[in-house]
Amino acid sequence: MVAPPKPDTTAPGPDEFDPFCYIPYPRDYRKRAESRKCFQKDESNVQVDWTEVNLGESGEKLSSSNPWEGGYTAYDIHQSSQFLEAIECYRGDARGDTTEEAYSSAPMFSYNGRYFEVAYIFKYAFPKAKDNKTEAWALRQTGVYHKYDSEIDQSTWIFMNPTKSCLFQERLGQMRLSSEYDTAFKIHPLLVHHILFTTFFPNWRDYLASYEARVLAVSNTTTTQRVQETLNVNHQTLTFIRSVEARCLPLRAIFCSFDKTLQILRKANDVLRDCGRVDHAPWMAMEQLLGNYKNHLEAYSQGAAFLQNRTATTAHLITDTFSFKNSHRAHEQTEHMLDLTLSTVDDSTTVRVITVVTLIYLPSTFVATLLGMN
Repeated sequence: MVAPPKPDTTAPGPDEFDPFCYIPYPRDYRKRAESRKCFQKDESNVQVDWTEVNLGESGEKLSSSNPWEGGYTAYDIHQSSQFLEAIECYRGDARGDTTEEAYSSAPMFSYNGRYFEVAYIFKYAFPKAKDNKTEAWALRQTGVYHKYDSEIDQSTWIFMNPTKSCLFQERLGQMRLSSEYDTAFKIHPLLVHHILFTTFFPNWRDYLASYEARVLAVSNTTTTQRVQETLNVNHQTLTFIRSVEARCLPLRAIFCSFDKTLQILRKANDVLRDCGRVDHAPWMAMEQLLGNYKNHLEAYSQGAAFLQNRTATTAHLITDTFSFKNSHRAHEQTEHMLDLTLSTVDDSTTVRVITVVTLIYLPSTFVATLLGMN
């Protein structure tokens, strides 16, 4: 077992600087990532899976919750510092689950004539367990880094999955053990992105349909509600509708980020064609595939906008129903007070009539005595 190196106590050297990189000073992003607690110290919550493929031979998938057990393993990839932008999306502090819900990190693309690098965050909807009574869906994200060397036809991938058990990771491992899928991956290096997208991207349709069905049930109940009857909606119903509206707010930014991701993948597809690593037929097939993703993305964007408008209309309808109910109740109370006033006036008139009649028919001596007593 190799002993760990001693910490370097010397003064830090000059900052790294890449003049044509979006992140010219990587040290700044490392400090920001540390302040956000993006680096997990508890190794029990981290699992590293890696696959090494040797040009046409089926790769052996290795998995370990502690890859450094029994020694130290180092991987030297020389990735661009732009990958740090994707790492910062995984916050470990208390605000990690409540902030930047709509931020998906701007996709990164760079090409220097030999290799290209792609880095992005892919956000998607994922169904929760059925016993969860609060929310049926959760928003998750997967960080992706892809470096392709055109001279040796080699790809290096880094995937940051939100959980140890990830369906995409399982599918990727199963496909790498199949010679059929291995051949398909050699035809076009970008097909791994397709595996990631097709695993989670269709969930958006079920996500929107689930919330639309719940909002529609409340909307139909409120539309047929009579203010004279007991209301079937309350403040809790309005809170639920507003929560659905809040769930729709980040979708526009998430879909816009995915659209940018499709654009950089098209650039990478063109690079593979121009350098001669991909023939015209696979290039055209990938171009059509990315175009189909864009078309479905536009459909989901329109569905999200419709759901947001429906929730806003339903919330306004519930508020109007509360207002009309209060007005109707106030009107009923006013009519009741008017009836009481009329009844009081009638009673007063009756008393006066009885008094006059009594004064007329009673004996004069009794009346004189009564008046004399004031």
